[in-house]
Amino acid sequence: MTFINRAFLNIIRKPGKTVMLLLLVFLLSVLLSAAISIGNAIYQTESNLRIQLPSVATLDWEFRSEGYFDGETVHFEFPTVDMINDVGNLPYVKDYDFRSESWLHSRDLEWVLPSINQDLIPEGLTENELKEMQTGFREAGAHIEKFPVMGINNPNPTELQSGLISLASGRFMTQEELDRGAPVAVVSSLFAEVNDLHVGSTLILENNVYDDAAMLEEGLLLNFLYWHLDDFVLGHQLIEFEVIGIFNIDKPFLYPDDIIRTWTMTRLVAELYNQIYIPHRLQEEMANFILQYRSDFFGEHGTEEHPLVLQPMFVLHDPRDFDAFAEAAVSILPEHWNVYDTSSAFGPFISSMDTMLWIAQLIFGGTVIAKVAILSLVITLFLRDRKHEMGVYLVLGDRKGKILAQIISEVLSISIIAITLALFTGNILSSVFSRQILEQDLIRQEQENAFAGVSDGMPWELLLFDPGPISVSEMMTAYDTSLDNGTIIIFFGIGIGTVLISTVVPILYLVRLNPRKILM
Repeated sequence: MTFINRAFLNIIRKPGKTVMLLLLVFLLSVLLSAAISIGNAIYQTESNLRIQLPSVATLDWEFRSEGYFDGETVHFEFPTVDMINDVGNLPYVKDYDFRSESWLHSRDLEWVLPSINQDLIPEGLTENELKEMQTGFREAGAHIEKFPVMGINNPNPTELQSGLISLASGRFMTQEELDRGAPVAVVSSLFAEVNDLHVGSTLILENNVYDDAAMLEEGLLLNFLYWHLDDFVLGHQLIEFEVIGIFNIDKPFLYPDDIIRTWTMTRLVAELYNQIYIPHRLQEEMANFILQYRSDFFGEHGTEEHPLVLQPMFVLHDPRDFDAFAEAAVSILPEHWNVYDTSSAFGPFISSMDTMLWIAQLIFGGTVIAKVAILSLVITLFLRDRKHEMGVYLVLGDRKGKILAQIISEVLSISIIAITLALFTGNILSSVFSRQILEQDLIRQEQENAFAGVSDGMPWELLLFDPGPISVSEMMTAYDTSLDNGTIIIFFGIGIGTVLISTVVPILYLVRLNPRKILM
């Protein structure tokens, strides 16, 4: 009779012990299944949300920090390009860019207004109020528009990496175009449509230098309304750009439940629709043109090498790395500089998920230890009752390996049935209870942070990248405890592995004994 036949007969012949072992392995495996399901759900959910909400960071100065101002002198130093590159080369950074922002003018182009979805306007705001935020003072009589120009230094700008914009047609600049400061530009699809532009069009902008002091002497306090007064022009430069790309902005940036966020973002989004991307090197050349006429124009806002403020943007691999990234970055930067990111959306999510993960790890570790210990003890007791049977097999000439294989086959056959049942039972229980615990913790954190402002502690450069807090319903929708192939393989691997360890150790002890001693 083969050892498999003997194993099968022993399972049938002793139903009481079979059922006892089945229930024991089942109960312990249910806990193991729950722990693995929760851990996998947390990992998958967090990964999915990280993909949807990438972590973007920037640098900003701490004007309130100790030693920044001693009562007479401001002690301040801008980060150099080398420092920014050193920060960008930290292992936590997926990609980075440094850019600068300025304004160019046009007598022909029109400032565009993105449409407003009335269904998304928060209570307390009107469409007219939001349009005023979009236009600023442009309806007050200024007929020469000025447009925000963003000089970038990376062919894959942060806005594109983070999903803030998407390329509708054409392309962004190549590294060669960025390095030589080629006169190329990328504009929004709405801007292109209103101003009759397309890929290959020529875009003409003016880089003008105005005598602000003379304008103020004439009582023109809102001097940006009077760019058409050419008498005050100190320097004039026409620049022809080739439009090489057109981008879309797919998000509405209206928050029905958040009037402050909607109000703040409306103006920033309007500027994004009118924003023109050009190479940073070309933007520096335009800044140097202004410095010929207005050496005081930039003041402390830049250096001789870089006359414009450099605005670094870092895209992190993982928002959990932010603290380590910030610590490493601060050690590179000048005094009074700090690092900020868009992790406000992840705050309650990471905290709550960490709580759930800690519980799952505690259950997992305790269950594995308990399973090995309890099963080893139970199987040892079972084998003690069968040591005479094993002694007879040895006296009759059976190899110890055959006896070992028979016992393992018996235990594994029972355990695989129990583990299979426990996989689905534990997954269902973990889904119900973990979702309840997670939802309650998220609701508690949402209530505790109900009055957090949209820009609390965040530099304005990051506001467009900040998705705002994720709602409890969004988090719960993303929380998925369904089984996948990876989870099933891990569960069966750990479940069967612990059973094998629990079985082999006591068997090895018994088969090492002399057959006569076993039969005594």
